This record gives sequence, structure tokens and C-alpha cells, in this order.
Amino acid sequence: GHRVLLRLLLPTAPAEEMRYLEPDDEALFLPQVANPSSSKKTAELRRREHLAFLRAPLLTLCGRHCEQLARSRCGSKVLQAALLLWHPPTLIRCLARLMAGLPAEHEEEE
Repeated sequence: GHRVLLRLLLPTAPAEEMRYLEPDDEALFLPQVANPSSSKKTAELRRREHLAFLRAPLLTLCGRHCEQLARSRCGSKVLQAALLLWHPPTLIRCLARLMAGLPAEHEEEE
């Protein structure tokens, strides 16, 4: 699941730096040309709508499980992407506490 989240959070990341999906999976994110009348929204608009819907629950999840995600190779990439995209103060404070050797304390996102 982390690869799809990363592709949604950072779609324009340089391929040599962040390769998230296999080539077969990458096709799922390409514009569909078979039925162009099925959606009048651009791919970027749909992406922004998905991100708006996922923002609060994803940041809550990142805050509640900050320590576990930070210690996980895949989880740390999701944390990094969320930080780059939204700069959430509560998540920044949580990570700062972890880096200072203090226990992470979950705060609800403002």
C-alpha cells in the first residue's frame, strides 16, 4: 500500500530518486484514452481531490504511528512525502521529539 500512497503524494519525483511502482502498476496512473468522455476532470484535479480527501486521515495515521513509521523503510518514505507535501506542524513536532530521544506524543492535526 505504501507505493500507491507515495505515487499519489509525490507524482513528479525524479524516477532515479524515487521509483515507487512497477512498470505494470504505473499504467494504472496513466490517462485513460479508451473513453475520454467518462471524466471531464484532469488527472491533476482528480489527484488534488484524492489528496484533500486523504489528508486528515493520513496525517492522523502518521501522527499516531509516527515512531513505527519512522523506524520502517517504507513508513519513513510515507512520512517524508507527507512532510514535503503538507508541512504539518504536529507531525514535525512528533518527529522532533523522536529525534531528541523523547517519546512521541500524538496530537490531533489542527
